[in-house]
Order: sequence, then structure tokens, then C-alpha cells
Amino acid sequence: MRVLIVYTHPNHHSLSDGFLQNVIAGCQENPNVSELEVLDLYEEKFDPVLVFHENKRRRDMHRDPNLEKYRNQIRSADLLVYIYPIWWGRPPAMLLGYFDQVFATNFAYRYKGRFLSEGF
Repeated sequence: MRVLIVYTHPNHHSLSDGFLQNVIAGCQENPNVSELEVLDLYEEKFDPVLVFHENKRRRDMHRDPNLEKYRNQIRSADLLVYIYPIWWGRPPAMLLGYFDQVFATNFAYRYKGRFLSEGF
């Protein structure tokens, strides 16, 4: 089983980092886990700002070469684990920007009709 951990916290001395270290240790002890990858969005300097305009359309975001690495990580993972704090009742903007950009139409889902869609 291939595991992708998406970690989103700027401080590596936080409770979230403690959770990360425990999940990593658990994965390393699990004989079913053949591959473990940690994506630290802050260390990666992921840009959470959603940009689209006349040259960069929202409907084409699934083809953005800057996001291909993240799409490939998700495609190859059997298990996705998200570790992040709750700030002001929601996840950090960094993680929300990741969701907005990576889980785009025609990658995470496709419209099949007016109210129907299918997942990846």
C-alpha cells in the first residue's frame, strides 16, 4: 500500500507535527505499507492562491503543469492522510488552496449532466 501524507503546518514543534511523527512511525511499522511519502505544503512553498483569467481558465486547471506533481502523488497513492490544525473553525488557507487547485474538474470529478458528476 502506498501512503501519501499531506502535512500543513508552518511549525515543526506543534501538536500537528507530533501527529505527523506518530503517523509516520505507524506506517513504518505496518507491513502493508510499501511506500510512504510526506508532502509538507509549507516546506514545499505551495502557492495557495487560486488564479484564473483569460489565459488561465478554471476548466483547464487539471492540465496545469505546475500541479502535475501533486496530481501524480494522488493518483499513485492508495491512502491519503491529511494532517493539519483547525484555525478559526477551518483548515489553513494553504490546504484549502491545495484542494481548490489540485482537486479540479476533469481530475477529481467530471460533470455528466446538469446535476450529476463522477469521481476519479
